[in-house]
Amino acid sequence: DLRRKQVLVLAVIVFLFSYHFGVEATCFSLFLKHRLGQDNVAIGHTYLYIIMALAPAMIVAGSISDRAGHPNLLGLVAMGCSAVGNGAMLLVGSLGWLLVARFIHVIGDGAFIIFNRVAIASLFQRRRMGGGLGTLTTVGFIGSFLGAYTGGLIPGHVWPFYVAGVLAVVGMVVFLVSGISFSNRGESLRYAEGQAKVDAPQQGEY
Repeated sequence: DLRRKQVLVLAVIVFLFSYHFGVEATCFSLFLKHRLGQDNVAIGHTYLYIIMALAPAMIVAGSISDRAGHPNLLGLVAMGCSAVGNGAMLLVGSLGWLLVARFIHVIGDGAFIIFNRVAIASLFQRRRMGGGLGTLTTVGFIGSFLGAYTGGLIPGHVWPFYVAGVLAVVGMVVFLVSGISFSNRGESLRYAEGQAKVDAPQQGEY
């Protein structure tokens, strides 16, 4: 499974997108404190506003994926919003503009979470779903670890977000150039349908 083109491309996309999660862990609170002058209470409120926006973003993204029959558009929207939201951090000078930039970014986060889950479900048969999910989740954590580490090495609290935005653009290019497509009716569903008779209790079984 891991040698298939679709799996490898998804792994690259997950790695590049997940980089920004590590950058946020290292730099976002510092950005709020030193760029916007927020204290601990204000930082907590800012995180609250941003996280509250994630839930409806995921609900909408899931509905779009179901209606489209594939998560491909969500993947492009996710990386585009991440690029814009992170790149805009260079221009942020007030809480209002910060929330605009981060809300755009959160739309991307919500879209990517759904895109990633549906894409994984389309790539792996049910009996190997755990291994595929575990591997791609690990790839995402490696990207996050790298983002957290390099976020502390890159000077300032803003430029790491810009780097994350550039990597999101690279992810978009990889996705488009690869020409791959994921379907909501992927291998896992076909496998489940094909195994229905095998998995169903036979006569006399309880």
